[in-house]
Amino acid sequence: FGPQSAPPQPGPLIPSPVIHAHAIAHASPKGGTAKLREIYAAHPDVRLPGPAGTLAGTLTIPDRGRPPFPAVVTLTGSGAHLRDGNRTPEHPYRPFRDIAGALAGCGVATLRLDDRGTGGSTGDANAATAEDTAADARAALRFLRARPDIDPRRVALVGHSYGGVIAP
Repeated sequence: FGPQSAPPQPGPLIPSPVIHAHAIAHASPKGGTAKLREIYAAHPDVRLPGPAGTLAGTLTIPDRGRPPFPAVVTLTGSGAHLRDGNRTPEHPYRPFRDIAGALAGCGVATLRLDDRGTGGSTGDANAATAEDTAADARAALRFLRARPDIDPRRVALVGHSYGGVIAP
């Protein structure tokens, strides 16, 4: 862009830089809302070994389709967050839960984790560096790739804010 040109406006060929989780959560290939199936084996939480202790979260697997499924790991923004993207249990905004439901409706599994020292995860969120957060993400990827119901070649990271900086 030169000094005289304006940036292109979002439209059919240029995607909008803002995606609203509410709109995603209510979209599915058949036009209905995605149905969540939370995976709870013998425990109420999915737990995996992380570099600083246990990482706890929720694994959402699509109800339709046949495994192995593609999967994503969600990475929260800065500060301590619970697995659904909310900062406190009372907070109603849960973008990662909504995104996981929409992705399940499209045949994609989602692993959402509590940050270190938050919810069911151990460690100290306030002491975690960017490298620590990246190490937690790598542990989550290893966990997914080891599962028989996940396609290890089709695993990705989805980050919000600070999580988007960590993801690459």
